[in-house]
Amino acid sequence: MTIRLAIQFLLMTWILGCSSPPERRAASSLKGDVTRDASGSKGATDESRVVDENGDVLLINTAFPRLSHRQWENSVRDVLYLPNVPGLSVNFLADPPGSLFGNDASLLKITPNLWTDYQKAAEQVAADLVANAEQVKKLLPPTLPSDAKELAKAIVEPLAMRAYRRYPNAGETDALVQLFLRGEELTGNPDRLLGGLHIVVAALLQSPNFLYRSELGASQVGTTVVLTASEIASRLSYAIWNSIPDTTLIDLADSGDLLKPEVRKAQVTRMMKDPRALSILTFFFAKALRIDSFLTIAPKDSALFPEWSADLNTSIHREAELFIADVVGTSGKGLNEVLTAPYTFVNDKTAPLYGLKTVGNDMKKVALDPSQRAGFLTQIGFLALNATKSETDPIHRGVYSSVNIACADLVPPAGIIPTLPKESEAKTMRERVEAHTGKGTCGSSCHGNLINPAGYAFENFDAAGRWRTSENGQAIDAAAELFLGATPLPFNGPVEFSKALAGNLDVHKCFAAKALELLYGRVHDDGDKGLIRAIAKASLDGASTQDLFFQLLNDAKITQRVSKE
Repeated sequence: MTIRLAIQFLLMTWILGCSSPPERRAASSLKGDVTRDASGSKGATDESRVVDENGDVLLINTAFPRLSHRQWENSVRDVLYLPNVPGLSVNFLADPPGSLFGNDASLLKITPNLWTDYQKAAEQVAADLVANAEQVKKLLPPTLPSDAKELAKAIVEPLAMRAYRRYPNAGETDALVQLFLRGEELTGNPDRLLGGLHIVVAALLQSPNFLYRSELGASQVGTTVVLTASEIASRLSYAIWNSIPDTTLIDLADSGDLLKPEVRKAQVTRMMKDPRALSILTFFFAKALRIDSFLTIAPKDSALFPEWSADLNTSIHREAELFIADVVGTSGKGLNEVLTAPYTFVNDKTAPLYGLKTVGNDMKKVALDPSQRAGFLTQIGFLALNATKSETDPIHRGVYSSVNIACADLVPPAGIIPTLPKESEAKTMRERVEAHTGKGTCGSSCHGNLINPAGYAFENFDAAGRWRTSENGQAIDAAAELFLGATPLPFNGPVEFSKALAGNLDVHKCFAAKALELLYGRVHDDGDKGLIRAIAKASLDGASTQDLFFQLLNDAKITQRVSKE
């Protein structure tokens, strides 16, 4: 029997032992019944939703969330004590689009092609591992038992505990021990220990217990399934660390103590203080604000913007990363500061765009003129991305800020969208935009109250993000009123606009909903409205992003999933 056939036989034993098939739901929410943030989705089907005893429309959650590719990488690293992630998921069939953070369980399925990718990766990881004596040593007990079965058990049990994110039962351990003992035969490796380790690692990384996070639960009341302690441990670890729970968490789950709210709260506190937690805080804003798009900024007209260099995008992207890390990590602040902090990070490439001077390629924290700049939306990345190579683009700046900051539900118009005419008697960009999409035009209903006002706020910044006070001899008009709801938000200029956004509850509700999506691995529904509002209110009042994550991770919803009655 070949190594692959042996593993397939073992996998069939595991799969046949599953107590029930996974539930699935559509990757969407219901407009009117429930709302989703601006990452976008289509309407849910009747099969994907249920109405609870309060009349709320809830989205059914799968009982078997599959690891995202990012989670797979981190989990393999931590199961095997590798110094770095394997980096093999770049060869996987891509995770499907439609999830802002790439972890929406309703979208993550294993297709035949992805299964083949998993097989190849598992075999490569196992082969590379046994070829590295230092890595093998990390997986061995301090004292090697002389008895073959005892040796196998001493090696496979801790491996399985980390891979399954719980202690393996007797049957699972026995199956792995038997496989380990056949390692020499199946791999052709004359070293009994290395052959056994090779076959077991290859099998564990293909196990459904590794690739899926079982959430069958311990009990169900109405539409609510209450998760087991081990399932809660995995939920917490993948929410905070995007990887497997550590031994402390697994032991608390095994004893049942993790079911106690006070114990769970203490663990969330411990885990959030771990340096690994900073990654989820910065990842949240990186995806919510789509800063990876800064790497795709098209070059600017060199005649108009001599400061713009070919390699500027990397510095601009790094600026945004450092700014977010400083706000939510170093300073321990939240959304208010992300939107209003009058500082950034520059090097000798980006400083001239701010009218500053600095030396060297290293990014340095600098104060900005607080009358001109406040927060993320007045930094070069957002401004230059949403502009042409020579001109500002109020429409795209307005769409970007409305959708990504306020979760505005903007529906693209049907048919071909006419471009902004270049030939015009208008002297300013604002006049051109008004003539094309303002009052009395076919685009006024969507542009008039939301898109255009948000874009006009940034007309003091040219296409490269430099500050300006006039355009073609005309004074810049950056005053407008933004309608996020029934009440207008008046402002004059980018600083007032940014502060108006920071002081708006709807903006904080937008980010609270995104935070729930990230930490819970699903889109929000009617049942989350109260929690989202409470989180948003705390954020509006100045709570840090870390505080908001604490609140989400300590809510009872982290211990539950929605199922059919």
